Amino acid sequence: MDGTSADPRSLLRDLRDHRFRRRFEAAEGIFVAETLPVVERVLEAGCEPLEALVVERIAATRPDLVARLGSVVEVVSRARLDEIAGFPVHRGVLGAFSRRGAAPTTPPAVVGILVGIGDAENLGAIFRSAAALGVDELLLDATCADPWSRRCVRVSMGTVPLVPWRRGGSGPELVVWAERSGLTTVALTPGPDAPELDALPSPVALVLGSEGPGLDPATLAAASLRRRIPMARGVDSLNVGHAAAIAFHLAVRGDRARAATGPETGSRGRPDTAPRGGPPRGRSSP
Repeated sequence: MDGTSADPRSLLRDLRDHRFRRRFEAAEGIFVAETLPVVERVLEAGCEPLEALVVERIAATRPDLVARLGSVVEVVSRARLDEIAGFPVHRGVLGAFSRRGAAPTTPPAVVGILVGIGDAENLGAIFRSAAALGVDELLLDATCADPWSRRCVRVSMGTVPLVPWRRGGSGPELVVWAERSGLTTVALTPGPDAPELDALPSPVALVLGSEGPGLDPATLAAASLRRRIPMARGVDSLNVGHAAAIAFHLAVRGDRARAATGPETGSRGRPDTAPRGGPPRGRSSP
């Protein structure tokens, strides 16, 4: 497969052409994963390997990985993989996999609503925190980056297939849907008039906006509550990925504490009040 990057049949061709890859990967229902930890995680999530390249050193030391990738794997030199990948961030493993989404939790107790998170690295960091901390679902508005993008999958450490998510609609639409589903919506903002983020209601939907502009006025107005993370030493705000991790931890910890005191106070196991049809339709995790 020496012609992988140019072979019109290859799922790993033209990796430097981002516009082509967005269209091609969506049409084929695939995504690209790279680095050993990420590839192992997406395999564990049940994503089928369709084409894979592994450098000679890793193939020699990890025959189990080669076996899991099966007949679609090819062992190549580091120089060849660098050429195909376009950027030397693959750490010796690169592959195309089928998209496979996680089934949503019904009813959800902790949801993240993401508005305008257009940076794939920030989005990947949020997915990683959501997976690690136990967030039930992420709802992305239509302006968010594509979670299946190569960079997002890499920064998420391969957790995109593990977290139920949907993408579509506007921030206010997602907030209204969450409220009608029985979730209290809490918008995170650096605004000095917002109370400090502390105990959170349950079930809850945490609303986060992009770095810089933050949440738009319409989304802020639609949310039931506003909260801010207190800052020190003149720092005005945190990276949105860090802010999300703090809020997710508080929300999940609070829900678990309520659930431990009895079913009448915890949101786990409450009747499913979600409106029929789900949130505003868009591209979802499967």
